[in-house]
Amino acid sequence: MKIIQLIVVFCFLLQAPAFSQVATNGDYRSAATGNWGTLATWEVRAAGVWAAAAALPTATSNVYIQQGHTVTVNIAAAVCQDLQVNFTSGVLSIGANTLSVNGK
Repeated sequence: MKIIQLIVVFCFLLQAPAFSQVATNGDYRSAATGNWGTLATWEVRAAGVWAAAAALPTATSNVYIQQGHTVTVNIAAAVCQDLQVNFTSGVLSIGANTLSVNGK
């Protein structure tokens, strides 16, 4: 029975990377705890590396909230395509504002 359990766990672990997205150019990630509407909160993927954002995420941007960061939606109508929040300690605080997620 223990062998079967080990095999099931091993097979699950092999599939785990398939559940996460791979960052591509144009994606955003939190650079620090801060407000959605503040550029210093964000980094954008460009030419395969993360750099300081020059614009806020748009309706076509994939957004990642990193571990240990809290991003507060401080604008009336924030948008993004896909949203991922780190499951161990990433936080998205919305309050009375709206975040429209166009994807998943």
